[in-house]
Amino acid sequence: ITTNLFVWIVLLGTACAFRDNANLCVSLFYNKLPHQFRAICLLDSMLISTVFFAFLCYTGCLEVCDEIELERVSDSLELPYYLYSAAVPLFSLLVIFRIWQRGLRDLFTKTF
Repeated sequence: ITTNLFVWIVLLGTACAFRDNANLCVSLFYNKLPHQFRAICLLDSMLISTVFFAFLCYTGCLEVCDEIELERVSDSLELPYYLYSAAVPLFSLLVIFRIWQRGLRDLFTKTF
C-alpha cells in the first residue's frame, strides 16, 4: 500500500503544483523574453506537459486493463491490483486539467 500511496501523493502534488504555479521551472531566459514570446513559451510548455501526462494516462490505462485481465490481487489484503493502479490514469487526467486551468488563466489575465 505504501508504494502505491506514494505514487498517488506524487501525482496529486503535481496537480497542486500546476494549479498554484509552484512547479519547478527554469526562468532565467524566460524572464528576459518579450511578452509575446512568453505567451508562446507558455503554450509550448502546456502542450509538452499535456503530451507527457497523456502518455502517462495511456500507459496507466494499459496497465489497469492488464491487471483486470490477469485478475491479479495483492498478497496481503487480497485486493485487486487495478484498484491501486487506477489512480495513475485518473490523476494524470487531473494534472492535465490543472495544466490547462492555470495556463489559460495566465493567458487570459496576461500574468505570464
